[in-house]
Amino acid sequence: PQTEDGSARSINGAPSQAEVRERIAASMYQRARQQLDAGEMSGAVALLAEIPETLPTTEVAVQAQFDTAHYLMQLERWPEAQQALETFRAAYPDSPLQAQIPVRLARVYQARENWLAAAAELRRVEQISDDPELQRESLYLAAELYQRAGERSEAIDAFRRYAHNYPQPGADRREAEYQMTELYRQTGEADKRAFWLRRLVDGHQSGEGRSNYLAAFAASELAESSFNAFSQIRLRLPLGPSLERKRAALERALADQEAILDYGVAEFSTRASHRMAAIYHQLGRDLMDSERPEGLGVLELEQYDILLEEQAYPFEEKAIELYEINARRTQRGVYDLWVKESFGALAQILPARYGKEEQVAEVSRGIY
Repeated sequence: PQTEDGSARSINGAPSQAEVRERIAASMYQRARQQLDAGEMSGAVALLAEIPETLPTTEVAVQAQFDTAHYLMQLERWPEAQQALETFRAAYPDSPLQAQIPVRLARVYQARENWLAAAAELRRVEQISDDPELQRESLYLAAELYQRAGERSEAIDAFRRYAHNYPQPGADRREAEYQMTELYRQTGEADKRAFWLRRLVDGHQSGEGRSNYLAAFAASELAESSFNAFSQIRLRLPLGPSLERKRAALERALADQEAILDYGVAEFSTRASHRMAAIYHQLGRDLMDSERPEGLGVLELEQYDILLEEQAYPFEEKAIELYEINARRTQRGVYDLWVKESFGALAQILPARYGKEEQVAEVSRGIY
């Protein structure tokens, strides 16, 4: 005779071996629950773990294995929890509880600082979950963990997907865009980095906070391109055409630097102010260092030099004005690299006034 599910039943109506095993497993599970209720978690975990080991074919064993992993995580017994979860994944592939395994394994791997394995589990969550918010969070955390693991290409792929697919919340999207600029800086792919820098600038909403800072950062980085383009133009004879190109490059470079000042972020404002001064200063120097026409006599050469000085003088004066604006930021407690560089430039231009070594007063906090 057989039971409804096809298992053998004894002729005299006694329970089959399968039914006996199920009853034993259920009894052990119930005792484990009682231990949990009494606060004896370690003992309960040991009893739960015994069920799938001794009675692996019972239905109770599935839940017992899952619960074992769950309570091992609560006890922060991470190696054992990892083994329990990995065993569950392999032993019960058809269980509905499989959907919860990737999230739990990701947590365990993080606790054990196995960043790459944790990231892989989170990508699995993103792919199988039907919860959009869980998908979003999993992808972002996976990107961070790939980056932490040193898996640059995987991090780029994850952050790119996030930035394109999850416009909200805006703060997380912008952080993903920023990470893309850092990753492409590391790979040396300037064009791709510029794309994400422009995204940070174009996607900025007016206001303060991290978004404003990132936009200022991106604008400052992008402005280096026009600054370098200006710097590389040499003044050659005939002076007119090359000077015209140099002036056009100057206007573009100045516009890019002035845009940075609008964000009002001191860290980048000092750099922009110094760069603007340097642009004027360089044009003045380039004029004085430009090629002289051949065949000029001594007097003609002197007159030519005087003409160049007359053209260069306004640029040098403008440079001094901007360097001094930056230098005066020390009165508001700002003294960073670019303020220091401005002092250095002034010391070269006006050594009598700024040639002394700069001293920054230190405020003693000993009395507080």
